[in-house]
Amino acid sequence: AQSNAQLVERIVRIAREYGREIATPSEARRILSLD
Repeated sequence: AQSNAQLVERIVRIAREYGREIATPSEARRILSLD
């Protein structure tokens, strides 16, 4: 089983390979309407 941190690292790597920017925690809260 993978940890949450390992999954996040994997997704970040894949996203960057496809030229996608990674949201900061603050941006993610805004995107998800959690602020």
